[in-house]
Amino acid sequence: MTVLPTPIVVTMWVLLLGFAGLLFILYRQMAYLLDLGRGTGQEVGGIEVGSPVPRFTYDLLMHSGQPVRKTFIADGRPTLLMFTDPRCTSCERAFSALEREVGDEPPDDIRILAVTDAEATLVAAVETYRRSHLEIGLVDHSVPLNLFKTYVTPYFYGLDGHGHVVCRGVGVDGGDLRRLLKEVMLARESAGRSDGVSGKERERRVKRVE
Repeated sequence: MTVLPTPIVVTMWVLLLGFAGLLFILYRQMAYLLDLGRGTGQEVGGIEVGSPVPRFTYDLLMHSGQPVRKTFIADGRPTLLMFTDPRCTSCERAFSALEREVGDEPPDDIRILAVTDAEATLVAAVETYRRSHLEIGLVDHSVPLNLFKTYVTPYFYGLDGHGHVVCRGVGVDGGDLRRLLKEVMLARESAGRSDGVSGKERERRVKRVE
């Protein structure tokens, strides 16, 4: 029986694992493209429009210092929540498009948060995320998979001030994001007419549970 040298065996396993990783990335991209082909992108979002989103914790990445642990809850502000992945080129394009749509100074009365279950080192390795002024949070794998049952990135949820889904779907370019942001803006206007909670009171409520 021929025994292969250890370096060759190790190389074969590395190549095999690399090929498996490539297949996984291709699977995610194919799922994303098929979702675009269906049109709305709503089939891959697990939480229905009109339903509340669950509370979850995340580590907010900081430009300097360690991440800060936060709790995501409804705080009276409409929210655009993005599920992204630094290993996904479509996600990076969507994130850049979101930055362009929002501008350098996002409105104070709208919360915009991108979350990923990737490691901080992977996020930091992508310049688009590393230099961004938007908030990026690290979450456990169970958040997208179990809580939101969202398996494709990039994927967006638009929430009203009470944390209920008002819109959802894939947002890969400016047109998609303008549609999603418009829904969030409408939720903001509705909240402004019906919610008398001040910004300081919202902040106090959030800090109370963090």
